[in-house]
Amino acid sequence: MSKTTNKLISNLAKAMLIIAVSLSFYSCSSSDEITLLDGVTVSVNYDSSQFENIQFASQTIELINTTTQTSLSAITDASGNASFLNVLPGVYSVTISHEATDAEKEAMINNPAGNKVIVAGNVSDFKIYAENASASLTLKAGVVSSLVIGKFYSNGVKDDNNKSYRYDYYFTIYNNSDTDVDLNNKYVGIAEQYSTNPFIADIENNIYMQYVTPLGGGMLAAGESRVFCLQAVDHTASASSSVDLTVADYEIRATPSTAADKNAPESNTVPNLELSYTAFSTLNYLNLSAFAKGGLNMVIFSSDDVDGLPNIVADETKTSKQYFKQVPTSIILDGVCLTKYKITDGAFDTEYAAKYKRTPDFIDTYTYLKENASYLGIAFTRVVKETIDGRIVLKDTNNSSVDFAETTNLVPTDFTVVEPVTETE
Repeated sequence: MSKTTNKLISNLAKAMLIIAVSLSFYSCSSSDEITLLDGVTVSVNYDSSQFENIQFASQTIELINTTTQTSLSAITDASGNASFLNVLPGVYSVTISHEATDAEKEAMINNPAGNKVIVAGNVSDFKIYAENASASLTLKAGVVSSLVIGKFYSNGVKDDNNKSYRYDYYFTIYNNSDTDVDLNNKYVGIAEQYSTNPFIADIENNIYMQYVTPLGGGMLAAGESRVFCLQAVDHTASASSSVDLTVADYEIRATPSTAADKNAPESNTVPNLELSYTAFSTLNYLNLSAFAKGGLNMVIFSSDDVDGLPNIVADETKTSKQYFKQVPTSIILDGVCLTKYKITDGAFDTEYAAKYKRTPDFIDTYTYLKENASYLGIAFTRVVKETIDGRIVLKDTNNSSVDFAETTNLVPTDFTVVEPVTETE
């Protein structure tokens, strides 16, 4: 071996030794500089609009490091506060989700009776870089029902002559459980959608319906759907991008003198359901087009005496008074809220969306429709969560922003998501 080669090897060995020593020193120095933090607290409380006289006491909660996924646990005190020691600096999350206990149900202002309730809350970005860091987590409740709104379509399409076509509206209910569900005394309601909510002060306790329709009674088997539409005909005959609704279970339709009937006649094979209530004499049919004003709020509820529920006037000062069916939030089984997406001064207009919201958060938060999305053939479908023994289970977290997806798949009983068109009209 040459002297030059020996010299190169010697120099390389020295360099590697220097690097190893440097890394070792840096590692020790960095480790020595890390200070574990004390006095970190998480305060857990219940949403005061839903609960009263209850504390989240003697419960285990976990801090989870979002980078390493390591966790620390602590027990809440009598006031719902948990204290953590020896916390590695970083960003943490806290998530709490469980089926409501009997004590929690009893503490709910609107008692859900026999309905299953999920109590949940989270903090996803808790930055802990100094001692005595603190975070607050508010627990909200949402009723979980076997019966859900599985899909709805109120967007309309362009027909084969490029004219607006809006006679193919429908909604689908779905039994999301593994047992049969009794549809007797079960109803769907569509809330009023004034630009200024006349009932805003009562939103936690009641929702005011512009129309109510029964679900037809009988039993709905586990994993089965029932489809309700304006006109149960094959709409692809006039608008090839529309949908064949001869598969519907019920029509909820206008009288034969309306323009809608002239464009799509009544089905002779699908039974008609009469509305249980309508606030407007001209809205004597399935009307899901409220999003044109700004939003659509739809709920399923149970009532042994729907006629006995109060009819409340929206504005006493008007000569022509409109009365809406008052439905307590405590009897609502499922809900979905869709509001229109509006840009004001270059930013999403949260105030515009919020003013069309009629469902309190424990029933449903909302999802957004495109700013100008009429006649694009977009349906809203629940996302498939899982399949159990061939039965589809749909996602139901009482948050339509994550439970629902836009789709151009218009088949009422197919929950497969197909990406919607992106252009606006």
